[in-house]
Amino acid sequence: FGPVVDDGLGIGYLIDDDHCGLLVTSYMENESQNFIEAANQSYKELANIIKS
Repeated sequence: FGPVVDDGLGIGYLIDDDHCGLLVTSYMENESQNFIEAANQSYKELANIIKS
């Protein structure tokens, strides 16, 4: 799962019965950290919704 354009991200994901995972790749010039932080926050919010 690699980026297909120079300024893009490659995103791989896994959804299982009891967990999910996300893999983000980018070229070194790109900053993927903002996307990763937003994805982590979204996962936390979804987990809180599911638990309530």
